[in-house]
This record gives sequence, structure tokens and C-alpha cells, in this order.
Amino acid sequence: MNKFFRRLPLLAKLMLIGLIPFTFLVFVTIQLYNEKTEKLKLFDNYRTYIHESANINGLIDALQEERKFAFDYAMTKSMRKELVLQRPKTDELLQKLIKSGNPSIAGVTTYTKLGDLDKTGAGLTVLK
Repeated sequence: MNKFFRRLPLLAKLMLIGLIPFTFLVFVTIQLYNEKTEKLKLFDNYRTYIHESANINGLIDALQEERKFAFDYAMTKSMRKELVLQRPKTDELLQKLIKSGNPSIAGVTTYTKLGDLDKTGAGLTVLK
């Protein structure tokens, strides 16, 4: 092996000396790029979870408002206009959750009985 390196011209020796650090630099750069890509994917997942959580909280708030208006309407026959205006907001937030594509909340209307809201609210449009 020593004879091999002694026979090499100076230019080849210098290229070998430069090639080893260069390959190490390329390897480290690729590893750093992969690590940054993983972190960006992780942050994107966090962002998605935060938006889904905000949509769920918004739906909870809208349902509470609708419940409050429905109770007032049932007891005093007032707040009908607010109740009628609140229903589309609740439906919109529910549709956001359904369209989110998250498999863990795909059947949210089934296991929470939120799919039956249309049947419950159908009597409101008839009553005036």
C-alpha cells in the first residue's frame, strides 16, 4: 500500500487528500438536510393538530351558544332570530371537522350524535 501511494503523482495525492474531507462534508450536509426536513414535517403536523383543535373548540363554543339560544327559545319564546343565525355557524364548523381528513375524527357525527342535529332543529323552522 505504501508503494502505491509513493508511485502516485502529487496531483493525485492532493486530490485524495481533498476528496476525503469533501465526502465527509457532503455526508454531513445530507444528514443536516434530512434532520431539518424531519423537523419541518413535525412542525407541520403540530400546526395541523392546532388547527383541528381550534376547529373542535370553535364547534364546542358554537354548540354552547346554540344550546343557550334554544333553551331561551323553549322557555320564553325569545332569541329565535339568534338561534336561527347560530345554526349555520355550527353547521359550518361541523363541516370543517368532517372535511379535515383526520381518521380519528372522521365519524364525529356518528359517535357524538351531531348528525341528528338537523332532525332536532327541523321543528324550529316550522315554528314561528
